[in-house]
Amino acid sequence: MDYRREIDGLRALAILPVILFHAGFGVVSGGFVGVDVFFVISGYLITTIVLAELARGDFSIAGFYERRARRILPAMFVVILLCLPVAWVMLDPFEMKEFSQSIFATSLFSSNFYFFLKTGYFDISAELKPLLHTWSLAVEEHYYILFPLAIMPLWKHGRKLIPPVFATIFAASLLFAQWGIMYHPSMAFYLLPARAWEIMLGTLCAIVLSRNGERKLAAPPWAEQLASLAGLVLIVGAVLAFDGKTLAPGPAMLVPTVGAALVILFARPGTLAHQLLGLRAFVLIGLVSYSAYLWHQPALAFYRLYFVDDPSHTVAIALIVAVFVLAYLTYRLVETPFRARGALRLTRRQVFAFALIGLVAMAAVGFSGHHWRGFPGRNVQTLRLGQNGGLSFACSGADLDDARCKSKADPKVILWGDSYAMHLGQALADVYRDQGLWQMTLSSCPPVPGFLDAPVKAAVTCDKFNDRVIEKLRTLPHPEAYTVVISSMSNLAAPLYRPMSSNTFDELSKRGYKLVLVSQTPRYRGTKRCLKMHIRSDGDFSSCTFDFNQADNRSFFDQLRAFSATHNAQFVDLSRLFCDDSQRCSIQKDGVLLVRDIGHMSTESTGKLAAFLRSQLQPTGRVAGAPPSAGVPAAQAR
Repeated sequence: MDYRREIDGLRALAILPVILFHAGFGVVSGGFVGVDVFFVISGYLITTIVLAELARGDFSIAGFYERRARRILPAMFVVILLCLPVAWVMLDPFEMKEFSQSIFATSLFSSNFYFFLKTGYFDISAELKPLLHTWSLAVEEHYYILFPLAIMPLWKHGRKLIPPVFATIFAASLLFAQWGIMYHPSMAFYLLPARAWEIMLGTLCAIVLSRNGERKLAAPPWAEQLASLAGLVLIVGAVLAFDGKTLAPGPAMLVPTVGAALVILFARPGTLAHQLLGLRAFVLIGLVSYSAYLWHQPALAFYRLYFVDDPSHTVAIALIVAVFVLAYLTYRLVETPFRARGALRLTRRQVFAFALIGLVAMAAVGFSGHHWRGFPGRNVQTLRLGQNGGLSFACSGADLDDARCKSKADPKVILWGDSYAMHLGQALADVYRDQGLWQMTLSSCPPVPGFLDAPVKAAVTCDKFNDRVIEKLRTLPHPEAYTVVISSMSNLAAPLYRPMSSNTFDELSKRGYKLVLVSQTPRYRGTKRCLKMHIRSDGDFSSCTFDFNQADNRSFFDQLRAFSATHNAQFVDLSRLFCDDSQRCSIQKDGVLLVRDIGHMSTESTGKLAAFLRSQLQPTGRVAGAPPSAGVPAAQAR
């Protein structure tokens, strides 16, 4: 195809907002739309090349995949290879395990499925995943697999059907995206069916242009000028006006993608848009945009992982400069030599052999990191930050009769809640050794029947899991013989939860269950940084202290205490384990680390937690020697 320098300029207009957005520059709050622009460009370029080869009669599947392998894989292999030693030194075993899993998923061109199952794009944790950005490469790779298989039979048996077929795919995908962002937003964001319309928009641009022998639309100069400038305005406007609340990839994304399409269709020589995008600086950035995209997420994520903080604007600019230096070197030393006419005169067979060896090596490295749980021998101290699953990690969404979630054959104490209930499991099993503990928990799922707004973290959704629990509690014989311990990260006394929580507590109390509500831990935003800094050095967290009034959830404790009194439930205030009467709180007591992150109890805290709970709990369900509202430091009672 004829080289169009304005397309490289358009790539620059896509990559710069993406990098600035991920670096934390708020002025480009919609910088993520650069990925959507890339999808349109990819659809246009690939379709243009394929249609030209089909017209010449020299298109082949093998040749198509050879070009994709030369274009995509060498730079990706180099970036992941150079990230490995950084990850080895910097990541704890749990982070290293997830990083390894993402490498394995990338090797199978399925990282979009992996990140769909693991996280949401705008979650804080997403910023800490070095290979998160490979989800968009996986989407394009799925398109590369399907597109040639779709267009070849159409070209052979019905060329006139090509425009309406791909227009139909565009419309169907856009409708699916609208449905997806309403009901399954994470799925819509990461997977091809809801993204295909963006790529199809570029495909339709290529089809429209290829049907004209001059490779351009028959439009007067003033119309080209106006349409191409409108395209730039739409892209820049989306970058500046959109934010994390903008639903992607729904109809709102028509703004930047239609903008990209207008540039592709109308930014011809002589237009102002062509002159702007054709500037040498923009073209150079566009040429290295793929390598820059590969490098930017690892650079920013590793910084945040090491310093447990976002980079300042000065540091962010320095990181961006480093990204483009690495991108230029990768473009010159890796991308260019591997292209068809590059310095490395590789045959097609050699290219495929190189690709296979590289992908198998990636898969082996990824599987090893997963299988050996992130190689914990690198730093034994970091194992102290391991997850606390209670009786078993399987108890997150497990079948209620799973033996792994019962400390005795016929337990009389039921633990119900999310991961903030799970971390109580082993300690409660020690406290209720004679009665036995029955763990009914699901991570990220508050114990509120009827509550729907919770992510899918297991084979069962939150509402269905809570339905199972409440149905089990309704059918157990002799409920007066049971104690139900409820705990959650969510404030069950908040307006969002209170109506459903009140109904649940009232129903269980009327049935005869003894109820215990255990609070969250006090959550202090400086905890994670303090943990990271000391886990790398001395393992002493005695300096990690804070005032109770600095806790983000300080208001929850009084609200939960009042809620418990109203609903005939005992309240256990975990802030008493962390804080003294002067409201000074610490995440370490007597050399024991109490939490593994900002709020979850550590595994090593089980003994301390059990001793504390034993001092608060009695078979009658009352705090020893005190009414339900007592026992909290006077300064906190207010």
